[in-house]
Amino acid sequence: MDTHEIVPHRSVTARPAPEGIETPIDLLALVTSGLRPLSVAAYRADYERFREFTGHPDAATALWALLALDTPRANGVALAWRTELESAGLRPATIARRLAALRRAVNRARMVGLTTASIEAPSPTVETYRDTAGPGRSGWDRMLTKARQLTANERPRDIRNLAIVLLLHDRGMRRGEVVTLDYPGDYDPERPGVSVLGKGRSDKEWLTINLRTNEALSDWIKARGPDPGPLFMGLPERKRIDGATINRMVKKLARSAGLRKVPTAHGLRHSAITEALDRGWDVRDVKAFSRHKSIDTVLVYDDRRGDVGGRISEDLGKGSRARKGPFSGA
Repeated sequence: MDTHEIVPHRSVTARPAPEGIETPIDLLALVTSGLRPLSVAAYRADYERFREFTGHPDAATALWALLALDTPRANGVALAWRTELESAGLRPATIARRLAALRRAVNRARMVGLTTASIEAPSPTVETYRDTAGPGRSGWDRMLTKARQLTANERPRDIRNLAIVLLLHDRGMRRGEVVTLDYPGDYDPERPGVSVLGKGRSDKEWLTINLRTNEALSDWIKARGPDPGPLFMGLPERKRIDGATINRMVKKLARSAGLRKVPTAHGLRHSAITEALDRGWDVRDVKAFSRHKSIDTVLVYDDRRGDVGGRISEDLGKGSRARKGPFSGA
């Protein structure tokens, strides 16, 4: 399909600015204003993928062209893009996120009179929290043992990695939270704690960390040096690491620890939440630890940690020998 037939090529400078606005509009800045830096980067990456789909020279031009369409044709573009993404085998969550990026662009533009269109094309259904197990208790123990063994050679990268995996597990942090930490402002060894801008939050909050995490962070600061900047940086280039780097590190550590099921960085957070529930902590306390907005999310972990469905299936497979349920009249 020639996407230029439904998204006409139109340069940014060719589009007149709305009445009363004398300076050219930075459309990408308008669309991503108010977002955290990591979210801005993610949206811009999605708009670049949209640019590739439409064949325009840059992302802003592709969005301006979309805004020039009426609602039916704009939805035709969105549906065509969804079809192509599905054909490429992308996960439903990825497709849903990219369509959400289009909706945000059109909604923001409509708010300031740059378009009359709206995107109503549905996103694919996304099943969240499909796997809440992570590496499990034994898997985490093996990963932690391996991470500690690697620090014996005193290589700064291994010292850094130990601190990161402890934040992911022992404090249940998200990788996106870990990579945004700065030094010295976001780490206080005396508290001890780290200052985190949580998911969907506008203000940072201090999270208390345990002794072994504080010790690992202190060791990393000694290896890192006292210069202000990102708390966790790549070596030797000393630039802030990203979430993909953390994911690769966690997977490599899991493989070197001999785990058959290799978790992602988020799997360590999953494992910590499940472990807290296994140890008898109330779901409300675990919600405070995990910082989920809804207690229902924590209940997902509680429901699935013991594979209740699997146990019921096994019970039903016993046929007439199975014990009767509480409403059987027995």
